[in-house]
Amino acid sequence: MATWIGTGSLLGSSEFAYEHGKVAFLWPFSSALGIVALAFLARRARAVPAGTLPQIFGLWFGRAARIIGALALIGASLIIVSYQYRAGVAVVCALLRPQTSGAAVVAGM
Repeated sequence: MATWIGTGSLLGSSEFAYEHGKVAFLWPFSSALGIVALAFLARRARAVPAGTLPQIFGLWFGRAARIIGALALIGASLIIVSYQYRAGVAVVCALLRPQTSGAAVVAGM
């Protein structure tokens, strides 16, 4: 079990700190609580003869849960890829200042 930390988390936390001040220092504690919860679940998950979360869901809750878990992971992956492309377009636009919408094509290469 792992976590995904990307530009959204890194840049989002600094923006949150800028907008809300000192309360933003409490934000990392939610991640820490999640890691502690996963630490307790990890031993149980390792004992299961499965390699992915949808497989674990399938063993514990049935075939429908496995399919729902797989679809959720596919959706999450598509969303993550989409905002990575958006970030790439923002970088290309900031560096090259294109006058057309070709920045999306350049960033996608």
